[in-house]
This record gives sequence, structure tokens and C-alpha cells, in this order.
Amino acid sequence: MLTRVQATSPLWLVLLGASVYAGGAVAAMTIGSELIMGAVPPERAGAAAAVVETSSEFGGALNVASDLPARLSSELDAAARAACSHGLDTAALGAAVAMVVAAVFCARFFRGVRIVRADQHDHALPAARPDRVPQAQAIR
Repeated sequence: MLTRVQATSPLWLVLLGASVYAGGAVAAMTIGSELIMGAVPPERAGAAAAVVETSSEFGGALNVASDLPARLSSELDAAARAACSHGLDTAALGAAVAMVVAAVFCARFFRGVRIVRADQHDHALPAARPDRVPQAQAIR
């Protein structure tokens, strides 16, 4: 079904094709994951799960990309480039906003903090002063 998708195809055709593809892929991936996870020792289970997940995602994406008709390649290429450019622009804007927020946060909460160089720092810990330790109060 996904091989019949064109630029003017309705969304329901894409969703139906993706659903059929996902249904078949899930059955195969479940068996494959069980076989792989059963073959590794428990201390390596996390690494094995990561490899299984990464390879299944990559394989699925590669399969969908290879199934697209050749006549869509230029349209798909243009759409992919536009989406990538938009994604990078959005990520850069988000990073810039995060940096400004972090700078404001640092300026607000670290104002007045004195930096002590390692050669100026007294490495001896001050003696504990019992008269300065707050006493716990009983709850009544």
C-alpha cells in the first residue's frame, strides 16, 4: 500500500499502509527481541536492548525509504531538506532561548558569589562549633 502513495494521496491511505506495515513489523520484532534478550547475560541486557531498539528503528526507516517510488524522490528530497532546515532553525532558536534563560538565572542567583582560587583556599576544615548548630524542636 505504501508503494501506491503519491504527493496527492489522501492521508487515510498513508495511515492504512503504515498500520499494515507496523502490524507485521511488531510481530517479527517481538520474536526477534525475545530471542536476543534471552541470549545475553543479565548484566548486558541494557546494551542488548539498546542495540535491538536502534537496529529496529533504523531498519524500519530504511525499509520505508526504499519502498517509496522513484518519481517521488525529488519531491521527497525537497521536503526532507525543508524539514531538516526548519528543524535546525527551531533547535537553534530553542538553544538560544535556553542560553538566555540560563544567563538570567545565573545573574540572578549567583550574584555576590565569590570565587576562591585553589592556591588561596585554606584546605583545613573549620572546627565544628556546637553552639552554632540549630537544635531540633519536639513536635507537639
